[in-house]
Amino acid sequence: MNIIHFSANFSGIKIREEIQNPSHEQARKLLETTHNVISGEIYNFAPINKTGIEKFIEKTFSNISDLKTFKEAISQIKPKKLEEELKQFTSPKTFEDQEAKNLDRQKGATEIAFNYCLMLALNKAFSFETVKRNDKLDKKELRFVANLEVEENGEKEQWTIIKKANLENATNGEVMGVLIGVANSVNGKLPLFIKNQKFLELQNKYVPQEAGRSFGKLISALEQIDENEFYELDEPILNRLLIINLFNAFGFNPFNSIDTFNTAFPELKIPKPKGNFGKKKKK
Repeated sequence: MNIIHFSANFSGIKIREEIQNPSHEQARKLLETTHNVISGEIYNFAPINKTGIEKFIEKTFSNISDLKTFKEAISQIKPKKLEEELKQFTSPKTFEDQEAKNLDRQKGATEIAFNYCLMLALNKAFSFETVKRNDKLDKKELRFVANLEVEENGEKEQWTIIKKANLENATNGEVMGVLIGVANSVNGKLPLFIKNQKFLELQNKYVPQEAGRSFGKLISALEQIDENEFYELDEPILNRLLIINLFNAFGFNPFNSIDTFNTAFPELKIPKPKGNFGKKKKK
């Protein structure tokens, strides 16, 4: 049976929605809702001082309002310098007598702080819809389940994912790990449910397959995006996803990668995705 479920019981939002055998449009809407909720919540569980970072980066990002001003702001960032400055806003836990692991943890927390800056810029330029829900929930939990048929490159696949956390006793790191896993999976599959040909064209044109981690090359690639073409995408979520995919291609993920998470939270190290994340259906 095809199914999609998303429930989250956070301080500012309570949502529970489950659809069995959803239509393409129903699945798309709930995936977009999931994306929007995580965009607003994920850094509430990060080992960083959000308010401090927001004040620190405010001047650099003050003029962001669209793709042009987004490009200008991102081009001002000097990654090594910014990461060094952001260390003051991180709060990684420490391990007694494990200095090397402490350094790795600090590195991971600093990467998360850097990625939060990217998220702030992304949200200013390409806003997401704030989800306001106060559904009745029996459990204080975070859960995302999907078992859906998708079509990619002309072939049908079954996408299956189960991620959950008990918010009664889960640590911030455990919740963030679940949110990262859900966000990266949802962001990757959402375009398949929107089915926008222009998005696919721009994806193929501007987002390389294997670029390697380089902020300089990211800035150059960002500059290549034609603004008229970009805004021909008539759905704001597609503008966000194109930029997110471009950042990912060059090794910078506004929602954080599993590697970044594992460095910041070595005691919670999660494996690379396993299971059926796109298994071709048997003919």
